[in-house]
Parts: sequence; structure tokens; C-alpha cells
Amino acid sequence: MDIARYSIEKPVNVWMVVLIALLGGIWALGGIGRLEDPAFTIKEAQVITSYPGASAAEVEEEVTERLESAIQQMPQLKEVRSTSEPGLSRIQVEMKDIYDGTELPQVWDELRRKVNDEMPNLPSGVRTPIVYDSFGDVFGMYYALTADGYSNRDIRKTVKELRRELLTVDNVAKVSILGAPEDEIVIAMDQDRLAQLGITIADVQNVLNAENAIQANGTTVSGDLRIRISTVSAFDSYRSIQDLVIGNPGSTAMVRLSDVATLSVEEPENKCSGSS
Repeated sequence: MDIARYSIEKPVNVWMVVLIALLGGIWALGGIGRLEDPAFTIKEAQVITSYPGASAAEVEEEVTERLESAIQQMPQLKEVRSTSEPGLSRIQVEMKDIYDGTELPQVWDELRRKVNDEMPNLPSGVRTPIVYDSFGDVFGMYYALTADGYSNRDIRKTVKELRRELLTVDNVAKVSILGAPEDEIVIAMDQDRLAQLGITIADVQNVLNAENAIQANGTTVSGDLRIRISTVSAFDSYRSIQDLVIGNPGSTAMVRLSDVATLSVEEPENKCSGSS
């Protein structure tokens, strides 16, 4: 069939085909789904395990191979790649293409179970493996919060409440907080006063650690009931730190922390590095 001759002899038919194609294209364009920030389904995850002090060969033999063997039992697995460095194991896990975004969370949960089940077989110096699977997260909106005249504590409380409310909004999957102001209690010791009392900074640190430690105090039985015994931290307020009693071991002389130190609440210093 000579298309060129037919187009010249039957121009009406040709224009009808062009018009139908044009209208069909316009209709299809209006019906195509469009997202400002489309979701990307990434079927890969990383398993990072720290083994301080171990050589690359030890990491490979004692950590990487054992975790790989556990991960390879997953039927969803497509490919696994690993890198063993001194003190660090990296395992790249890729799942089969048949799994979509709705099925992957369950797959990653199974991956975590496999890794956790293998933990008792790892050496004692190995830290808990971390599974990263959130490579496809897309943040579509950023909000900045300023509050002149409010304390850092009030700002943190407000930000957490906003985060909790935002998570209830439809189609909001994740809300992260960055740059929230923090506070730290700075204790400036009076070295001369400590020397007069025979108290060292280490003594003060030991008392602070002991008073702030959370310890298991056991249980007791009362009839048919088993009652848990617990003690609260001594530091429930800023004033309680000031009133902390310290002294020289073996001596009856005791003083309050506020008598030998100045306490203040400040923002953490920003750590920065540079070159000159």
C-alpha cells in the first residue's frame, strides 16, 4: 500500500486519524497521575557491624561470613555483596524485583530478624549490627520554628508536640527533627576550695555517677503479689544537683556541690574544624 498516494487522495481520512490521535493524547495527559515528590522504591539495604580492634581478615571470618550465611537463607534475596575493613563489616543486600513498596517493610523486618538471630554466634566484642533500609525517603516539606522569649526546653516540647500531630496527617510517613536546641549543665569547679577540703574532681565525678545511676533493686513477695522495688534518680531537678553532698573518702567533712562549684545551664558548644 502506497501511504503517500493514499494520503494525497484521501486527505480527510488522514486528518481524522491525526485529530483522533491528538484528542486521545490530550485525554491521556489529563488522566496521568503526577506527584510533586514521587516515592522511589529502593530494594536495597545495608547491614553495618562494628568490631573494634579486629583486622579485616578477622572481621571477614568472624562477622561478615556468619551474617551473610544467615541473610542468604531469605527466599526474597536477589544478591548480597560485602566489604570487610579493619573494625567494620558492610553487607549490601538486594531483594528481588517482584517485591514492591508495600511488601518491602515486611521483607526488611525479616532481614532484621535474621541478623538478630545470628547475634549470639558473633564474638563478644562485636557491636549490635545496624540495618539501613530508608534510602528512598523523600522529604517534601521543611518547616522552621522560631520562638523568641521561650526557653530551649519549651521549644523542644513544642516541636515534639508538632511532630506528633504531623504524623497523624494522611500520607505523612515520616517526620524528622533537626537542629532542636539542647541544654547542658556546666559545673565549674573551684580548684582552690577542693584542694583545701582534700576532694578531687574524680571524687565529684564518682558521686555524680553514683547518684544518677539507675539500678535494679530486686523484688519482694507480699502474699500472692510480687512487688518490684525501685529507686528514682537523685537528680529530678536542677536544684537537686546543687544540693548534692560530697566529701573526702574516709572523712566526716561534707559539703554541698554548690559550695565548691558554680552550676549553670548553657547551650552545647558547636564543634567546628578548620585549617589555616
